[in-house]
Amino acid sequence: MEAHTVGWADASAGVEERHAALMALKLVAARGVLDGKADCGHVVFALGQLLADANAPALLRTDALGALRSICQTRAQWECIRQAHVDVAVARTLQGGSYTERVQAFKLARGAIHQEEAAESAQLFILALARVAEAATDALQLPALEALRELAARHPERAAANGVLRVLIEAVVDEDRGSTPPPPADPTLLERDPFAAHDAGTEAEVAAATVSFAPGAELRTDEQVEGQYNK
Repeated sequence: MEAHTVGWADASAGVEERHAALMALKLVAARGVLDGKADCGHVVFALGQLLADANAPALLRTDALGALRSICQTRAQWECIRQAHVDVAVARTLQGGSYTERVQAFKLARGAIHQEEAAESAQLFILALARVAEAATDALQLPALEALRELAARHPERAAANGVLRVLIEAVVDEDRGSTPPPPADPTLLERDPFAAHDAGTEAEVAAATVSFAPGAELRTDEQVEGQYNK
């Protein structure tokens, strides 16, 4: 366990050192080295503490979510996440973290809601996605609606049991009633950096960033997100 947590779990270490250590942990997890329940449990618990630390830099919390995405593969690993209540932290982050954190939480939740291994955590993520999808001004509303639409198509019973169909129907009804839809996708806007727009903080910039997440558009890759911080 110490080999996987020393460095990034040390609050006295610098941000860059902890960032590099978390990237290494992500690679280790992707190779399936954390299959042991004890090892996985310790790592997941430490990641959960990092996510719960309001004073931790957003970069490190974003890294922690990326590492969790690599860890969440087997039923045993999801059981570790559920027992440590890290799935609750992910659901909360999806609804109210920084933009970069929310994108990572969204990617984790979007994949988890289709996994049988994550069945006990999936409901939390579905409810969190539904709340985001109901927020008309949320920059992740359209991706959340698309994720719920895909869930309804692939797992209709699971979607119906968690109120997803109601959310999708209301989204259609609201548009028919004349609610203002997002502006059409502009090729020049699609080339913009949504993270830079978010950091600018102006309504116009955030609106421009929202356009880049129209249904069918791809979210930024982990490499792109990491590259922003390594410049």
